[in-house]
Amino acid sequence: MFDAQAWWARDVMMNRIEIPNTTAMQADIDDRQTREAAGSDDYDAIWYQGDYVKELIAETDYPSFDLEGACQAFKAWKG
Repeated sequence: MFDAQAWWARDVMMNRIEIPNTTAMQADIDDRQTREAAGSDDYDAIWYQGDYVKELIAETDYPSFDLEGACQAFKAWKG
């Protein structure tokens, strides 16, 4: 996740991604907090984080990888 975030931040600094206004950013934060709180367990948190990484990858030229497999691996590790 952190490397995908770094690519996103790089693209902001290179003016490839435009930061939305404060109102739009707050609406996005509120939506993300609502979706995160809707999860009932750690497994939901894994999928929530996976969806977040998908968003970061979609907005950048970050190399594609098996994100579904990564989420499954975290689920297996969690037990």
